Amino acid sequence: SFFTDEWPRAVHALWRETLVSGLLMALAAVGAFGLVRRDPDWFYGFIPQALASGRDPAATTAFLHDTLYQKLTGHEALGALAAFLFTHNSQIALFAFALGFALCLPTAGLMIFNGGMLGAFLALFASRGLAFQASGWLLIHGVTELFAVTLAGAAGFSIGWAVAFPGERTRVDAAADAGRRGALVMGGVVVMLFVAGLLEGFARQLIQDDLARLSIAAASALVWGLYFYL
Repeated sequence: SFFTDEWPRAVHALWRETLVSGLLMALAAVGAFGLVRRDPDWFYGFIPQALASGRDPAATTAFLHDTLYQKLTGHEALGALAAFLFTHNSQIALFAFALGFALCLPTAGLMIFNGGMLGAFLALFASRGLAFQASGWLLIHGVTELFAVTLAGAAGFSIGWAVAFPGERTRVDAAADAGRRGALVMGGVVVMLFVAGLLEGFARQLIQDDLARLSIAAASALVWGLYFYL
């Protein structure tokens, strides 16, 4: 079946592309973190003010702290937030996959952009002594979300690589094979993003303890790792 055989096999087959996708995101995050720590004005080069929602170098430490523990009330408010986040993250993942045919370049750019935003965000909170708290706030859903985006990038890379280096096949045949495998991966990525949206829209709002958030993040990493690679 799809969840017990096709999806994990397709993901496992793309382990090299997944490594490249994750490495690009990680390097961008480290680079952005270092730049923002050196000069806070770099923050605006990675995260637009509209997207930051006031969480920028001009904000007070107290304000930044409070944003990590905002608690929405009511199932409708939480459901609306989860739906918005799922839609937003799905768009990023689909772009990373669909643009892979352009010799991997747009996909690589999206991975770098996503990693840069992550590093800039963590650097801002680390500069106020809130790195631990921000990590819990981010990773409770971020483990699943970032892994899903990484897999979407891997699927995009596989198509771009097939187009650039088709081997003995025609480029059309090579791209079609990569596209079919990538489509299997993306079918599961949508499920992962749905789970991430629930964690971000509900669990992060309802769970206010840092260690509990990080425990869920660690459990998520273990579950996905075992599911796909063991």
